Amino acid sequence: MLSKVTIAVIAAVGLMVGLVILSSIPRQSGSPLEKISNFHLEFSKQHQIESAQAGALHTSRAEILTIENNGSATYFLTNSDRNESKEYKFVMDSMDMNSLKSVISETGFMQIPQLDYQAKEGVANFTKYTLHIRIDNEEKTINWVDQSSYGGTIPPIIQDIGSRLDAIISTKIPV
Repeated sequence: MLSKVTIAVIAAVGLMVGLVILSSIPRQSGSPLEKISNFHLEFSKQHQIESAQAGALHTSRAEILTIENNGSATYFLTNSDRNESKEYKFVMDSMDMNSLKSVISETGFMQIPQLDYQAKEGVANFTKYTLHIRIDNEEKTINWVDQSSYGGTIPPIIQDIGSRLDAIISTKIPV
């Protein structure tokens, strides 16, 4: 039978061996979001309406939101019907910025095929969206229209990111 001292020595040696083994395992520092060194997002919305005179579509209102890696953002609005343009600058807080980066980088969004989801034939009034994202050396551009103007199903992740960006605009830009 082993004495209590022998058991304690064996346990201490086992603990030290365990600590040596654990310390030799490489650790990842920080979250995957912290490893993103280059992030650029450009989101545009174009409100298309059919012109009464020519019967052709024209953009009545265009909105562009640009967000950089450091959280600086610019929102630009052009309203051709009112002949006005406005620009707003703001900074995204780190929680919103991390949430946005996460939904883009960790959901498979960057693996979605680069397709254009066009309005179905005969639609006169709709909103057209373009999202261009660059994360480090990877880029993606997707064009789509509002769901009711499309003849199929737009992937929910695209609609989710569009809704998140609309929410950023509505909370950061004065009415």
